[in-house]
Amino acid sequence: MSFATDIYTLLTANTAINNAVDGIYFQILPDNESLTGSNIAYQFQLSDNISTLETNNVIDIYDVDLAIVCPDTATLDDIIGHIRAYLDNYDGGVSSKFRDVNMISIDTQNEGERGQFVGSLKYKIFYMN
Repeated sequence: MSFATDIYTLLTANTAINNAVDGIYFQILPDNESLTGSNIAYQFQLSDNISTLETNNVIDIYDVDLAIVCPDTATLDDIIGHIRAYLDNYDGGVSSKFRDVNMISIDTQNEGERGQFVGSLKYKIFYMN
């Protein structure tokens, strides 16, 4: 599988996150996104790769950005808590292509006229290609 497929599977595999949001989308939220709902949009970019001694594989290093859009700060904090509990402690075992998941930064802000709150989580993910 590709990183695009695997990261989507990783993000949608957690029950707590899925129960807390209305949808998880790649790059942009749909045009009909509800102003009362909570959604996650994510994007990623390959930033580097390194060779390993492990069967001559290459580890790709991806920058992954998650944007969480919510109607209130309590919901935003709850969803960020679910994501952090899952990704910050992620261990898929030796069969997982995700070798390491590192939190880089977190930021929250009010999106003014829409009355929504946005949380931004940035991760660096080491992926066995």
